[in-house]
Amino acid sequence: MLDHFFARTQGSVVYWMIFVLLLAAVSGVFLLLPQYIDHNRTEVQITDKGLLQPADENALRRDEPDHTSNQQRAEMYRVQFLKLKSTLEEKGAAHWGGEDYVKILNQAERAENLLQKRREKSAEAAYESLLAAIERFQNSLNRRVSTAISSGEQALVEGTGDRARRQFNLALSIEPENIRAKKGMERVESSEKLSSLLLSGNKKEEKGQWLEAMEDYKKAEKLDGEDQRARQSREKVERIIAEQTFNKAMSRGFIALKQRKFNEAGKAFTEAWNIKPQAVEAVDALNLTNRKYKSHKINVLKRQA
Repeated sequence: MLDHFFARTQGSVVYWMIFVLLLAAVSGVFLLLPQYIDHNRTEVQITDKGLLQPADENALRRDEPDHTSNQQRAEMYRVQFLKLKSTLEEKGAAHWGGEDYVKILNQAERAENLLQKRREKSAEAAYESLLAAIERFQNSLNRRVSTAISSGEQALVEGTGDRARRQFNLALSIEPENIRAKKGMERVESSEKLSSLLLSGNKKEEKGQWLEAMEDYKKAEKLDGEDQRARQSREKVERIIAEQTFNKAMSRGFIALKQRKFNEAGKAFTEAWNIKPQAVEAVDALNLTNRKYKSHKINVLKRQA
């Protein structure tokens, strides 16, 4: 009977343990399931809200046309262009820029119209191209200065002072401190006086007034040492005067030699040789004078003997 009691008791304990476990499981479901559901719902809500954050909204707009960015870049190019344009206009680009500068101004007008019509993307491209064009134009200034100076110097050689003045003014408007252009302008200022001296020298040449002509040419050369006309005219007259002086000295020498004035003849031929050291006739005349002098001395000694 006692064994039967224990057997029934053990069965009841097992049943009670199973009942407690089932009760705990049910309680856990009722207690934890709502929290799990709320947790998942919160994550979904956060995720949904996250899709609406401003940073993500901008990300969604990347595929759309960026009108603000195009406009900003267009304005930036426009400001850079206007700065360069202002600098060039201060240098008088409107007067000497020619067709290249006119094209730039027309291109600027088209770009401005695009910007006013709010065609930002097209305006950006137009201003970017315009900025590149005016930068190329600015980079060409050194070549333009060099060309203007060369033209001015050629005009001075040709005696066209007005054209030379325009060219040097052009170079100085682009590059005010250009030494070569400044010097050219100084030459222009003295060109009228120089031309007058050259004309006077030419007239004196025609009259055979060689010394007076050379003085005019020397003054012209001093006024403008780089003027080729003055230098060439002076050198030509100097050669003429030297030739005349040489011939006169040779003539005096032969006259003196004929009169047996050997000392005077030697001086005259030496003067001629100094004028034209390369002249063979002057050397021959000196040798002839020396031989005649020796022959004369021998004859004198013979007579004395």
